Amino acid sequence: MKKDSYIVIQSWMTQELKLSGNELILYALIYGFSQDSTSAFYGGINYIAEALNLSTRAVIQLLKKLSDTGLILKEKRVGKQTDIYKYNPKFLRNSAGRSEESSLEKSSREETSPNIKDIIANNNINNKVRCLARRNEQRYSSAV
Repeated sequence: MKKDSYIVIQSWMTQELKLSGNELILYALIYGFSQDSTSAFYGGINYIAEALNLSTRAVIQLLKKLSDTGLILKEKRVGKQTDIYKYNPKFLRNSAGRSEESSLEKSSREETSPNIKDIIANNNINNKVRCLARRNEQRYSSAV
């Protein structure tokens, strides 16, 4: 892992998935590579062990646990030395067993929507249009 590399731990990983310790860090690492739902983590066990300062045995156990619980998806690659690991977006389910919008998707939507509305409402073009409309109203009302 490069010196300037980093791993992002989202609050929902601890709050909702109840991850902690090395499981949390490994999940965050894999999530970081696969969060766009089209990419995946192609690194090997040695890469993870070196990046997280763990033994290869510990990495194998953690990957198995995360895979067994359904948090990550493991895909074997025929003829390759490394497997593919992905974040499982369908892991969170509601009580009826149906897939739910993940908290990440929900929080992203909730957080961006108000900000976008604020930006649109307060951008220079809209302000200029409102200002010109008010001037025209004043001119029209004073002329009549």
